[in-house]
Amino acid sequence: MPDKLITPLTGNSKPVYTSPEDYYNKNIALLKAGLYQPKEIRSDCMPYFGWMPFTSLLSYNNDPLQLISAIAKWADQANSVTNKMQYGIIPTDYFYETLADGHTYRFRIADKNHYRTQSFTKTHYTVIADEVWSKTVAFNSDNSKGNDYSVSDFRKAYQTEILNQFNADQQASMVVAPVSSYKQDGTAVQIDDKIYPMSNFEMSGQKVYSKEKEVLPGGTESPNWHFDYMYSKSVDQDQTRRKTSFSAAVNGTKDQFGNWYWLRAAYASTTNSACAVDGGGNMNDNTVSSTYHTAPSLCFNLG
Repeated sequence: MPDKLITPLTGNSKPVYTSPEDYYNKNIALLKAGLYQPKEIRSDCMPYFGWMPFTSLLSYNNDPLQLISAIAKWADQANSVTNKMQYGIIPTDYFYETLADGHTYRFRIADKNHYRTQSFTKTHYTVIADEVWSKTVAFNSDNSKGNDYSVSDFRKAYQTEILNQFNADQQASMVVAPVSSYKQDGTAVQIDDKIYPMSNFEMSGQKVYSKEKEVLPGGTESPNWHFDYMYSKSVDQDQTRRKTSFSAAVNGTKDQFGNWYWLRAAYASTTNSACAVDGGGNMNDNTVSSTYHTAPSLCFNLG
């Protein structure tokens, strides 16, 4: 695994931090400027000298997933000392988990409060896998079933075999957020799932292949609709981050080509194709009976 990052660098100098809040605010500014260097979330991580916010990992069987969920809960307790732990987590930070298939995956914090609305105010962290799950699945077993994710075989796979890659404590750490599935005409159907694939727009920031729409109460589009920190603002990424061929052994870089994987949006032009990401990391589509991978569109929320 890569060495932990103690303090992000700006040029040849280290920022001076006066508090956890100051660390968070300054690094969010670096993130927005495309200068933030993601760090690994682990027990010995020291974001700045003297502050080690993740030592509580030892109380959660050294499981970052469970600790991040607890940090989200503590963030909603304004007077709690542990409330300040939230300031140690910056979008694009990462952690490792070994799932039931025996493979150790790298997961990234894609955003904080990505799905927050007037009715869903709980603090939550959206997490996305950097690698594909070891198995392939069809969006639907045959093309006649159509491309609506909410009633697809693909969704069934997510709610059974894919969810069960995580143990019971990890599943209990996941929170159901108001996530929508998108039909061919762009109609949104809310799905109450703990784990799901990303949509076309969440992944790419483009509506080229789907007609998806996301509207918050009051009629305004969510400003956090696209995972822009994850896919356009981090120093350690390039135009190929959407590719699936992540290899920690090669300094976290991507190989030339990866594997196709499905998204949860219907393709706008036909009834039997769904949106996907191809081996080059580009938005694409294919017939629903094709078998592709799932992650890195594998997505869940901790809180």
